[in-house]
Amino acid sequence: MQLTPTLDLADDPTTDVSDDLSADLADPLCAQVSGGLLAGLVDAGFVDAGGGVGFGDDGSILVRFVDPTVLSNETKQTRLKNLGRVDSMVAAMRAGLLADLNQRDSKTATQEFLRSELLLSNREAKRESETASQLAELPETSDALAAGEITKRHADLIARASGESDLDEAFLAKTANKQGFDEFARTVKRHQQEVSADDGVSIVERQRKNRKARIFESSDTGMFVLTGEFDQITGARIATALTAKEQQLWHAEDPKARITPQQRMADALADLICETGNSNGDGKQTKSQGTDLLVIADFDVLSQQLENPRLADGSPISLVELQRLALEANILPSIFDAKTQNMWLGRKKRIASNAQRIALIARDQQCVGCGTNPLWCRAHHIKHWSNNGPTNLDNLVLVCDRCHHKIHDHNWQITQHPTNNKYQLKPPNPNTRTGTSGWKKKQRRDAPDPNAPNKAGRLSQQRRNKPPNANTRDRLDRGRSSVSGLARSNAAAEPP
Repeated sequence: MQLTPTLDLADDPTTDVSDDLSADLADPLCAQVSGGLLAGLVDAGFVDAGGGVGFGDDGSILVRFVDPTVLSNETKQTRLKNLGRVDSMVAAMRAGLLADLNQRDSKTATQEFLRSELLLSNREAKRESETASQLAELPETSDALAAGEITKRHADLIARASGESDLDEAFLAKTANKQGFDEFARTVKRHQQEVSADDGVSIVERQRKNRKARIFESSDTGMFVLTGEFDQITGARIATALTAKEQQLWHAEDPKARITPQQRMADALADLICETGNSNGDGKQTKSQGTDLLVIADFDVLSQQLENPRLADGSPISLVELQRLALEANILPSIFDAKTQNMWLGRKKRIASNAQRIALIARDQQCVGCGTNPLWCRAHHIKHWSNNGPTNLDNLVLVCDRCHHKIHDHNWQITQHPTNNKYQLKPPNPNTRTGTSGWKKKQRRDAPDPNAPNKAGRLSQQRRNKPPNANTRDRLDRGRSSVSGLARSNAAAEPP
């Protein structure tokens, strides 16, 4: 597909962006960019897509420069949506030009051009040049990008995956149009393993071969910078150990003087690298609690075998990798029974237990608000602890720090999807009042006068100084028994 971007160079904020684009086509200031040459704009059958953005039937693009302050919020959103489509179309044209340069000259010359003329870094120039060549071999992905149906990041992800293993390009190009980037990245991982002839073993081996790390002192800040790339198994282990250390530092902090999550993560990394380790008293080194790698697998009762092994974030791993990990890792069953693993702590404990965290990771697999890796998440009370919410599995969800602040500072709400029952985070509805899950700082009140009569004109229980009668005690006991029975029933029905 050949695209010819058309840019309206006129900047007139007083003009209504909903005016017919025929006025723009007649504007002498309009210019057409085609193959790097400027030419007069011709009528290409433009259709106004809204927000001052138009698309021609020959693939041309027209974008009007307007003052955003004169636009309504709805028009701004429409314009941003259409500009996103323009970004994809321009990215397709850029990739096509780079792929042709790679073929006619060389990737080295193309990368040098990107560095010298477009001022890209060495890494950016190499990545963009290689991705352009990969996209040239993926016609369906290139066409979807050129039509503005998928984003450049989605297309780059398909291109990278095509260099690692065989894939069904048509399926991925179609799916990319329906999923956000984070969800699509997980889809690509699963797809790679499904179509792999060796259950994904070669993908992990290739990742291990390409591992790298470097440390350098930044010339801009004078600070040291660490970067690294690891295969998904090693990376998951590093992330698990780092998260456990970060949690340890968080619990040791003064709640009134907390540092930022980024600072705490930097401290955790420094401690893990520089510390000599923990000793159990006899000179042997011990691991910190929570540093075991969590691998989840389904157990087929009929075949008596484990199936569908995956990491905490849902990334699939091969059965060969699972067998290797089983020889050197602790096996943590993801089937929880109320008699052995207490998933319902009630009001006895505010912080979720390790068993509850494992169950939450197996259930939610990510931050329910933004999809962040579950290792970076905290267990949040749906009905808040300050509102007498219990530390029970069905009252807990995984949220990252950012989404946690959305809940407590901006009144976002945890809801459950009506069909799949998955938890999700929704912005507050300004037309409705916050339910029991809303967080409000408790107001200090003066203690009531025990000798003052209540609204019914009766004296308080404290003044009467009488304990509850036998009937009241019986009703309370029956209520506790019913709640306890319900908790045990829920425990048995809770999925891993």
